[in-house]
Amino acid sequence: MKRNVIISVSIAAIITALIFLFPKNGVTTDTLSEILEKTYSQLKNDHLLHDSSSISPISALLDSTCLKLSLSLGERTRSPEAVDSLISQIYHKWQIGFNSDDFDLTGMFPQSVIQSQKGSCLGVSLLFLTMAEKIGCPLYGVIIPGHVFIRYDDGIQCRNIEPNREGISHPDDYYRERYLSDHSRTKPLNKASAADLVAILNYNIANSYAKQNKTGSAIKYYKKSIATKP
Repeated sequence: MKRNVIISVSIAAIITALIFLFPKNGVTTDTLSEILEKTYSQLKNDHLLHDSSSISPISALLDSTCLKLSLSLGERTRSPEAVDSLISQIYHKWQIGFNSDDFDLTGMFPQSVIQSQKGSCLGVSLLFLTMAEKIGCPLYGVIIPGHVFIRYDDGIQCRNIEPNREGISHPDDYYRERYLSDHSRTKPLNKASAADLVAILNYNIANSYAKQNKTGSAIKYYKKSIATKP
């Protein structure tokens, strides 16, 4: 009997370890913008993100701007014209520039990108996607090694949007030649899911904390990245 108990405990420990190492994907009905805002708020509440901006005014600015864009576009929110409006808003009106520091947390979130007027490829892409989600424009993220960019695809027209270069459009081959190794250049550059993007965000957050020697915070977000990744 005692031996059976020991075996049962050992099996339970192994199962627990496997669940810990390979957690299941969390099921959530939150939109991408809601997930980003929750993550941003959590970092600020935990005093891990040194950003002087207040969340509510920036979120309100995003909402009001997207409402104005929706009203001005009318039934064209899914059209290429909507993409041009987003590009104009982000790069010309808000004057968002490129943040080359991949470890800077303020460059990763739409709220702090607006506040600091600069963002990484991921941060500016997430800003595009947040706004597109709010107005109903068919934009998608595309993740490749070392880079994230945006793609407009309404099922008829397709257009890439480069976040680091004020939204100019590069063909897929540009990204294949610049970022992919020879053996992977024939692979399609598929649209990323919201879960893919959140996983990359959590991974980048973890890298930022690892660089700062904040091991506990780094491990926390590496785990989040693994749990989120499909």
